[in-house]
Amino acid sequence: MRVVGDRKVSRETRSIMPGHQRPRELILPGASPMSLPGRPRMSHAGAMDTDAVTVREARPSDAFSVGALHIQDEREQGHAVPPGYLDALSDAWLRDRARRTWVAEDDRGRPLGVLHGSRVQKLPSAHRPADAWFHVSLLFVTEDARGRGIGEQLLRALLEWAVADGVTRVQLNAVTEARTLYERMGFGPPSERLMELRVGERPQR
Repeated sequence: MRVVGDRKVSRETRSIMPGHQRPRELILPGASPMSLPGRPRMSHAGAMDTDAVTVREARPSDAFSVGALHIQDEREQGHAVPPGYLDALSDAWLRDRARRTWVAEDDRGRPLGVLHGSRVQKLPSAHRPADAWFHVSLLFVTEDARGRGIGEQLLRALLEWAVADGVTRVQLNAVTEARTLYERMGFGPPSERLMELRVGERPQR
C-alpha cells in the first residue's frame, strides 16, 4: 500500500491509530534498538533486499515504527521527548498526504532506518517544463545498523521512485557526518541563486 495519496482509514489503519494498543517494544525508554514481532519478508514491487535488509515504501501499519525511529533520532540529538510524542507524530504522519516514506527492516521486521520527505510539483510555465522536486526531511539509521549501506539503499529507493514519478531534483540539508554519503550519491550545492527567508526574521528598514 502506498504511503500517500489514498491513505484512507482502513481497518488496518484504525488498528494502529493513536489510542490503540501498540507493540510494547516500540515504547521502551532509551535509544536502544527495537524488536518487533517477526513477519514475512515482503517481495512486492519497489522492495529490495541487501544482507537480510529490506527497503520498501512504508504502509499505514508502519506509523509507530516511523515514530519510534524519529524518537531515536531526537534522542541522539540530545532532545527530550515529551509524553505522548509517539502518538502525536504517528497521527501526524498518517494525516500527511504529501509525504512519502521508505523504511528499512531486517528479516524479523525490526525497523532499522527511515527516509521521508515531500514532493513539490511546479505549475506549467511557458519557458520550462512542469517538473517536480523532492525535499528529504529525515534520513536516519539506527546506531547498531550503521556501516551496512542502509542509508545508501534508502536513498537509492528514493531515486528509483523519483525517476519513475517525474521528480527531477532531490534536496536535503546535509549534516557533517553524512556529507560523504551524499557526495558519493551525487549530491552537491544546488545553485548560487538559491536563497531563503525565515518568516519573522525580516530586517527592519
